[in-house]
Amino acid sequence: MMKKLCSGAMNVKPDLVTFNIICNGLSKAGMVDQALVYMGLLFKLCVPSVVTYGIFIDMYCKLNHYNMGLKVLRDIKSRAINPNLHMYTSLIDGYCKTGKLEVAMGLFQELHRSSIMANLVTYASLIGGFVRQGMLERAECLLFKMLEDGIQPNSVIYTTMIDGEFKKGNIEGALKFLTRMHHQGIRLDVTAYGAIISGLCSMGKLDWAVEVKQDMMNWGLEPDHIIFTTLMHAYFKAGDLKAALHEYKESLVSGFEPDVVLLTTLIDGLCKNGHLHEAKGHFSKETANSISYTVLVDGMSKGGELSIIEMICKEMMEAGFVPDKYFYTSWIAGLCRQGDLVAALRVKRKMDNEGISPDLLTYSSLIFGLAHKGYMIEAQHVFDDMLKQGITPDGAVYSILIRGYAKEDNTVAISHLHEEMTKRGLHQKEMLDQKCMIYKKLIMV
Repeated sequence: MMKKLCSGAMNVKPDLVTFNIICNGLSKAGMVDQALVYMGLLFKLCVPSVVTYGIFIDMYCKLNHYNMGLKVLRDIKSRAINPNLHMYTSLIDGYCKTGKLEVAMGLFQELHRSSIMANLVTYASLIGGFVRQGMLERAECLLFKMLEDGIQPNSVIYTTMIDGEFKKGNIEGALKFLTRMHHQGIRLDVTAYGAIISGLCSMGKLDWAVEVKQDMMNWGLEPDHIIFTTLMHAYFKAGDLKAALHEYKESLVSGFEPDVVLLTTLIDGLCKNGHLHEAKGHFSKETANSISYTVLVDGMSKGGELSIIEMICKEMMEAGFVPDKYFYTSWIAGLCRQGDLVAALRVKRKMDNEGISPDLLTYSSLIFGLAHKGYMIEAQHVFDDMLKQGITPDGAVYSILIRGYAKEDNTVAISHLHEEMTKRGLHQKEMLDQKCMIYKKLIMV
């Protein structure tokens, strides 16, 4: 229809309102390419309005092309068209999400100079941006500025601040904002309860987290799948297998279908607690993703169940997922722990053939396996290859090599490694501990 209108076949010329509606609809539907085509026609047939430019900026923000959106803003100002709050807020939100907070603050200040009052959404974007960067003092300053402007923070903003304080390990700070919510008469929603429970669990306050969950249920709110997953993970971490499985079963009773996150947490917890058979039983190909497969392989590897990993790898690839370096590194680490170095090196070659670059942990596992078996020449070759790949060794890798050379009483090699550690600025205490270990061994011989 629009093609006919634009071509003149229907003797009707589309007006600006029609174009704006079409472009805005296509943009919101994610059909950005089509929207850009009609934008081009709009500029040929009509004089764009501030609404048109707003749609344009919003479209660039959806594409994460914030600099292009900012360019449009600067262009319309040069044409003596006044940008509106929506334009500024879209760009501020985008720059906050990408961590470019000073650009966002510059736009915020420009907004105020233009006598345009920021709204709740503008402040939420800025506060969220500073909290994500761990800059809580600046976030709180914005909260005070918001109150000065006569805008009351909502549950989303308070939840953001509470979550930020917990991530900083500051329970008192989190409780301060919780108290403010209460004084303002804002009831906690499920998201707020989830942030509190997650924060308490991350700080080892599992008993408090359970009390908070009970409190929310007493207020008639049902935990969501995120809360169940958080508590299940915390119970597994604490070694309370029974309580963790109870959370899982409770989530099922509450009507939640086990999603990939919940099942991956369950499998990871069971593996780490030594219940490999149960973990494999809960694994679902239908809901699995690449992370699920990697978690399963990591668990099987640490539990010594290496015989089935090749089959898991095949299943994963048949499901359309490509094993990544974490998958292969878990596999290699398990083989090295078992002393099957031939198989470990074979998997390493498989990584190389598939164009997957090993990381420090991959090389560390191989060096450990070879050094533990006394193959120091081969371990040194792997170490040298790691350096060629531009991977910087840490103290742990040097410790593995030094222990291996200590078994051979190769003081020359050990001295050379200590010199390297010094050049790399590794902690002197690490070198002293290594020397003490070597001297102690030599005295005992």
